[in-house]
Amino acid sequence: MRRDRSCTLNVSSLSRNVKEAHLREVFGLFGVIRSCELAIDKKAGIPKGYAYVEFDTQREAENARRHLHGGVLDGKTLRVELSSKTHERHQGKRDRTRSRSPQRYYS
Repeated sequence: MRRDRSCTLNVSSLSRNVKEAHLREVFGLFGVIRSCELAIDKKAGIPKGYAYVEFDTQREAENARRHLHGGVLDGKTLRVELSSKTHERHQGKRDRTRSRSPQRYYS
């Protein structure tokens, strides 16, 4: 599933105390949230300090960005920008197939 880039916000400078539910509560004031993905370090099990919030429309995303960029959440100043990439839950997974080098001919 490909997402509309202009509807997704990259939210960074989050404290480790912020949970996905809290982001949904705060960002939900500005529109319908399609998805909210808080990046978690899989080995340590702690938040990495950034998240992606996808809105239903570009207008909602821009409105949230305008109001929340530079705001303070849990003592940290938020950095909120329109995302330049699409982000999927499976983005971090690699394709496990091997690539093959061209066959070499020896004489």
